[in-house]
Amino acid sequence: MDKPKGGKGAAVDSGKKGETITIKDEGVFEQTGIPRNPDEYDYMTAKEFYAFQKEEGLRFRQKGPVELEGKQITSSRKRADEALVDRGSKEVYVSENKRQTSAGSVLEKLETGQWKWEYWSTIAKSIGFELKGFFFLVTGAYFTADVRKRLDDIIKHYESIDANVKIIFVDE
Repeated sequence: MDKPKGGKGAAVDSGKKGETITIKDEGVFEQTGIPRNPDEYDYMTAKEFYAFQKEEGLRFRQKGPVELEGKQITSSRKRADEALVDRGSKEVYVSENKRQTSAGSVLEKLETGQWKWEYWSTIAKSIGFELKGFFFLVTGAYFTADVRKRLDDIIKHYESIDANVKIIFVDE
């Protein structure tokens, strides 16, 4: 199975491209709490953000560590679906877009936000930037009101930590 395409709002459903959602959508962007207008940032798809990181000097070894100037920064490579970058203020916002139509692993992935925050903070800091937000953009029939209520403990945890990690539900 090919890896799903990220960015431009590709939401993943069992390795297939889902419907289009994006951090730039007005309703989604408002929920992020990101200051200013989304057009004031460089919007990057997964592929563009990967290229940006390489331009900044990061080296990605296949199935291996991420390095900068020969020094290991992280033990593995992760790919964001989208990013907003402000080169002037050196700020980065990263999102992963998830789609789920029935019970499955996306629900469990939402529990990894704090670890993802640490990962992307390390990457950003290594190239002189600061991670200002990490967002899960979540859509799909599975995320009913009852399921969303069950996620309250995870959402409250993210609100209690010193990191800007959010789960944003995008209605279909």
